[in-house]
Amino acid sequence: MPHRAPNPRRSALVAGLALLTVGCTPHQPARTSTTPEPEVSFTQIDTSAWQETGRRATSSAALASEGGRDRLTAATVGEPQAPHRLTVWNARPGVLAPSPTVLELVDGDVRSVAADGNPELTALAGTTWDDGQVRSYLVTSADRRDWTALPVPEEVDVARVAHVAVAGDETVVVAGNGVTGRHPAVSTLDVAADTWEHVALPGADDDARLTVTAVAARSDTVVVIAAAGPRGGLSGPVAFVSTDRGRSFDGPVEVAPAGGWVAGAVATADGFLASGSVLEDGVRRPRVWHSDDARTWQTEPVPMRLDGWTAFEGDDASFSAPVRQGDAVALAAQSSSVRGVMYQVRDGSGGWLDAPATDWQIAAVGVDVLAVPDTDGRTVLIAASKGRLEERWSRDGGYTWDQASLVDGYVPRAVAVLSESGDGADVTLDRNVLTIVPDVGWSRHGDISLARVTADGVVSGAWGPDVPPGTSAVDTASDGDGTDVAAMTTSMTDAGTTGFPLQVLRSTDGGEWTATTGADGGGFRMVTHLAHLDDEWVLTTQEAPDGDSATARTAAVWTSPDGAGWERSAQGLVADGARDSWISDVCRFDGDLVAVGTSWTDDGLEVASWWRRGTDGTWESGTLDEAGASFSACTADDQDGEDSLTVTGWLRGASTTWRTADLRAFDPVESLDVGSWRGGSVEVDDLRVAPGTVDTAEYTGPVLWVSADGEDWQQVPIPVGAEPSGSPSVAKLGEDWLVTVDMDYGVDAWVVSAS
Repeated sequence: MPHRAPNPRRSALVAGLALLTVGCTPHQPARTSTTPEPEVSFTQIDTSAWQETGRRATSSAALASEGGRDRLTAATVGEPQAPHRLTVWNARPGVLAPSPTVLELVDGDVRSVAADGNPELTALAGTTWDDGQVRSYLVTSADRRDWTALPVPEEVDVARVAHVAVAGDETVVVAGNGVTGRHPAVSTLDVAADTWEHVALPGADDDARLTVTAVAARSDTVVVIAAAGPRGGLSGPVAFVSTDRGRSFDGPVEVAPAGGWVAGAVATADGFLASGSVLEDGVRRPRVWHSDDARTWQTEPVPMRLDGWTAFEGDDASFSAPVRQGDAVALAAQSSSVRGVMYQVRDGSGGWLDAPATDWQIAAVGVDVLAVPDTDGRTVLIAASKGRLEERWSRDGGYTWDQASLVDGYVPRAVAVLSESGDGADVTLDRNVLTIVPDVGWSRHGDISLARVTADGVVSGAWGPDVPPGTSAVDTASDGDGTDVAAMTTSMTDAGTTGFPLQVLRSTDGGEWTATTGADGGGFRMVTHLAHLDDEWVLTTQEAPDGDSATARTAAVWTSPDGAGWERSAQGLVADGARDSWISDVCRFDGDLVAVGTSWTDDGLEVASWWRRGTDGTWESGTLDEAGASFSACTADDQDGEDSLTVTGWLRGASTTWRTADLRAFDPVESLDVGSWRGGSVEVDDLRVAPGTVDTAEYTGPVLWVSADGEDWQQVPIPVGAEPSGSPSVAKLGEDWLVTVDMDYGVDAWVVSAS
């Protein structure tokens, strides 16, 4: 389908009529508001300059050829402003995939796909999104060429299917985690009888979580593996087992300790095999587990030494989900910091290759790869990265590779920063790309550009300073009197230099951008926030001596009276006992500068943190006395004539708002249902608008939260035409608001007005 720029459209939505139910905290009963319900209207603006053309794959799965059946690759493939369609590629053994087939029998915007099968029966399952409604689908085939869409009962529909397993030609098992991911359920279809069995697993609550990550089936035995643990703490994989084809389950039994993660599982000739990773001394290591009966699991050693060294030693790495071909199983090991993939094959007797095979020529770092064993003894790699999907194999042990591009893909732009600028708004657009410098290394960074939207909703051309290639982050701010400041973190500045130094530039009255003094440089100095508060510029960064990911990275604050000369006000800001930290927002409170953000322990647990600069320039710090919490934004308020601070963030998966009068006691004002989120609000003429998302049975998608008093909030769905890929953002735009939403193809935007 050819790319079309969006037609401007105006749709008035009444917040009261569009109200979606969201729960309050148990100690906060719902209040009846006497404030008139505000109304807002949307006018979509032309953002075609921020969008991409071409096809893009967003979810994929693969099955090996077996018993005369084709090797099968399935994916959700879409074009800009068109729904994603379920698409399959059939390949005979020994050849790479030919042209695709679109399965039009699945309606809606297909958002995910999972696959399993054998020579007798193959099943594809997942979810679709249609105007805020999330539904499940299931299609089957006896030959992987002719497909049938099966009607699913309501129990399957609301489970939001994410996993599927097939046993023989009679049993299909599907599992999902339901609305908000807190309602795990398993359903089993008896194909011959056309009957379903449904079992709800122990649900998650405010204190615990349970998330299904894998399903496998063989004969009458079904095993469901889930991540279980305290909310806000480390989870570990557990198994639920059925020996009556999913009619009932016992368990859970432990697969691995806390910190373990299972990416997938398959039935084998000698039992069940699961693969994923464990956390050891703060580093994630690939791991495989095996069980004869799915009740007692043992770590299975997998040879990972190659030419005298161990794959990904010292780097975070994990095994992908296993893929079975007959009695053989293949899986890939990947790292977020090493370019390339290692893969291993297990034969029918349970033996592994003496050493892993490798693909150092693969196109990206951290690419999502499935290793698929083929009947001719080779292993096909199905590689997905940033919308691209390809098949690869080597004919000579890894020196040269043949590949077939299934979907060319593209890297869409997304809104990194949205901020007010005079009567308009500044938009920082980020396209996350990979740069590889031979003999130096690689860098995943942003291809960043700056744009400006005028008060009447017109997207202007490029704005701001030149952003060097390899820039990782940019933030901009304006004082409203003609002075603009831009701070950016660059990387790999030339072929012989690595690092992440800071650069701060300044412009007055729309003139030339010139360098500032004081804050530039650093081995690792990542921009996290830039703001102008009253008569002071404030820049926050995350800093380390170098770019090594093993080095602790902590928050710092820089200040300037004019945006031209900068001084470091504080460094090494991190909660006691934590390792890393990040400042998300700054604000004024009782005349002092306050920063809020998050610290992380060695185990990756979050600690909501604050820092305050007193009138004498010294800093004090503190944390929220709750596990698994983070702060994201702060706003000073006047409550009954007394200064207070409103802070938004997360508490054990729930979007939460607190109020404090002294930064010691934080009183919960509101805690939204898990799955709902409300960001910091932007006020225009006494009406507050905040970006957000909701996940309910009635609607799942982006919303605006609207309030006339900051206490009672209504939700208005943002009129997107497909499922977004990211969260919305809001900034003041003259007397209106600019609202942007990251989509699969780029950015959509609206001017929102109070009606």
